[in-house]
Amino acid sequence: MLQQASGPTERRQLIKAMRLVDITGKTEDELVEIIEDRIKRLQSPDRNLRWEEYRQFVQHKEPFGENTEFEIRPMPAPPELAGLLDRVVRATRLREVRALRGFTRVSPPTPGEEDRVARIALDPPNWLPAVENRGEGIFVQLRLDRLQEWEDQDVVQEHAAILQNDYLRAWHDRGRPGEPAKQLTARLLLVHSLAHALIRQLALTCGYGSASLRERLYVDSGEWEMAGLLIFTSSPDADGTLGGLARQGESRNIVATFEDCLTSMMWCSSDPLCIEGVHSLSAPANGAACHACLLASETSCEEFNSFLDRSMLVGTPRMPELGYFRDYLSELRG
Repeated sequence: MLQQASGPTERRQLIKAMRLVDITGKTEDELVEIIEDRIKRLQSPDRNLRWEEYRQFVQHKEPFGENTEFEIRPMPAPPELAGLLDRVVRATRLREVRALRGFTRVSPPTPGEEDRVARIALDPPNWLPAVENRGEGIFVQLRLDRLQEWEDQDVVQEHAAILQNDYLRAWHDRGRPGEPAKQLTARLLLVHSLAHALIRQLALTCGYGSASLRERLYVDSGEWEMAGLLIFTSSPDADGTLGGLARQGESRNIVATFEDCLTSMMWCSSDPLCIEGVHSLSAPANGAACHACLLASETSCEEFNSFLDRSMLVGTPRMPELGYFRDYLSELRG
């Protein structure tokens, strides 16, 4: 309704009629500015939906959206993790809309091969079949200053460059022209690997099977600076889920979850082959990742189990400085 209003004057009238100042606690000028910015982004040709979602998680300092479809409980990172994480947000209610826009046969498209997705109709329809789910989740945001410091290390950049070159070589070997849409970066490897590690650990503590938990990655740099992840579960049932996952986002629980998941990443039953990247030679977009330590169900991963490397979390015996959580793990062992 606010977007359909023809100009700022009409939008101010709607803000007053809907009593949004009282509901949101923001001034009328702030609301007009937010609405104008939102409309501008929606109309932009390079619209970034993930950035819109990310902002909703990071811009609120207090509980938001009580008794709505998007209800969150943000909190600063616990003291034990404050040097590495910025915040943890418990999403006690989420609404997810999944639309079917196409399909593939035999094998799924690898990241960057969206052109292999076949249309659902010969003539593109002006609507898509969709399902509405409700659920819960945990959002984790990394500290950007600490992350950038880690990314700037030569050893981290060199390791990511090796994987990027292997990925590009495999892309061209498959006869794909040009460059892939997805760029393999140290930040993507770190955030994605952390998401898989958390999925595996949360499946042991929250009451949901690992195949029921899914990830949503928020990774970008430049104009859309993002470094976060959402682990969530959803159900088509009208009441959604029961709170077991969001409860793990409480301070006393999230610290234990991080301790256990990172400790488990330090060792794999396939080591030393896994940590040296030997097991992932057939998956050039991966580093130290195999079914025994980091790979997840296809229903859980939005990147088809690509762009994973647990050495970015914990380091390697030869290069411990690769691990973003190296100092944290040293304190645990000490």
